[in-house]
Amino acid sequence: MALRIEGSRSVEIAAPPTLVWQLVADVTRIGQLSPITVAARWLPPHQGPVVGARFQGTNRLPLVRRWTSVATVTDAQPGVRFAFAVGRDPARPNTLWSYDLEPAPLGCRVTERWQMVREPWIVLLYYRLVGQADRVARGVEQTLARLKAAAEAQARPDPADPRRTP
Repeated sequence: MALRIEGSRSVEIAAPPTLVWQLVADVTRIGQLSPITVAARWLPPHQGPVVGARFQGTNRLPLVRRWTSVATVTDAQPGVRFAFAVGRDPARPNTLWSYDLEPAPLGCRVTERWQMVREPWIVLLYYRLVGQADRVARGVEQTLARLKAAAEAQARPDPADPRRTP
């Protein structure tokens, strides 16, 4: 059964790349950003975004209550790139995800990419039934919109802060 699910979406964010990267790379915040991955936690011995660190994500889709997956960080360049491979063996991942950041006139441009590379046939059948290719694209768009809102809220100076400069 041939079904390839891959793509990318981008958004420009009025915030510095380092701030946006911190939000993306803090997987414990994914539940605030993603409509599909509702929670994640770092697995020992790591507690943060470094190459080789592993984390467990809890996901939710229609017809399937919840499931967990394990991911391994494959790239962690602050302000530039955060990427991870989903699957027990990072050398043979089920899905690849990445966030690339580049300077832009307002602050930075973030591009989120995904590629499902190895899924069992039963999973592919389920994905076809629920329109997973479109669902993932819509989920990424929602994630990027929430990331933009969170980053811009943090980047905006608080007018009541006495340390702010006019």
